[in-house]
Amino acid sequence: MATTSQQISNVNTLHYRFEGPFESSYSLAVVNREMARALERLCPGSVALYATEGPGDYEPDLSGLQHDPEIIQLWERHVTATSATPEVTLRNLYPPRVSDMAGKLHVMNNYAWEESVFPRAYVDAFNQHLQMLAITSQFVRKVMVDSGVTVPIVVTGNGVDHILRYPVEPVSLPTDKAFRFLHVSSCFPRKGVDVLLDAYTRMFSCYDDVLLIIKTFPNPHNTVEQQIRVYQARNPDCPAIHVISAELSMGQLNSLYAQAHALVAPSRGEGFGMPMAEAMLWDVPVIVTGYGGHTDFCTPDTAWLIDYTFAKATNAYAAV
Repeated sequence: MATTSQQISNVNTLHYRFEGPFESSYSLAVVNREMARALERLCPGSVALYATEGPGDYEPDLSGLQHDPEIIQLWERHVTATSATPEVTLRNLYPPRVSDMAGKLHVMNNYAWEESVFPRAYVDAFNQHLQMLAITSQFVRKVMVDSGVTVPIVVTGNGVDHILRYPVEPVSLPTDKAFRFLHVSSCFPRKGVDVLLDAYTRMFSCYDDVLLIIKTFPNPHNTVEQQIRVYQARNPDCPAIHVISAELSMGQLNSLYAQAHALVAPSRGEGFGMPMAEAMLWDVPVIVTGYGGHTDFCTPDTAWLIDYTFAKATNAYAAV
């Protein structure tokens, strides 16, 4: 007999627990909380959130969720159900720790991988501890299969329409330049910000009516501001560049998309590419490398694809 969501909600059991970051603007966190929210609406009362990262559990900072009581409730449900073992544990975190998952069914959900090979240690752990792997793109599926992952794999993609729920909150820019390029990323080496800066500073000067906006966040691999200073020191006519490293709300991020005329992402590797999909929702043209997980939706008909060649990754690129 089929089980309805109403029947599930009437059973005092924790059916699904999403494990990973969920409270910040980090892409993994956004995906985790929105997946939990969607499943809770299908199966009311049966979903919880659990804060953990690759290195281990942590106490989440819920201050940014003050206006999102639905997500806070899912977190609190985990707290009140600490003795309950979920039937299904869905985990999405990095590094991909899977050996300590509770529950009957262990799933890595919305999992993305950007490199062409999945490390052997991860392959062995997935094959030993998972019952299913839900991934973000056909690119990731090929990498997993080619690397030896044998558990059932399903391509789910990522939802991105959640950003449309948030009204635009003004973000002022330090210039009135008429054409604005936008780049949104961690600025890890694989994100190709070095290629972006080189192309932008070669093509334009301060006399051109253009601005490059880079939305990023501080991290050990992010050297974008140092790179910009090098270009500015070399060239007194360097075109306008504005870096935003502060945390932005979804409404403020929407403001950047609303003010952009093109999103540029010369990435060396993507498992999905949320900024590209979000930009498309805002009808912002996308300029992106013609290889990676984003090519499930960034095609010659929907984006301007950048030519590429393959090269062996250096240790720096392989690490991030």
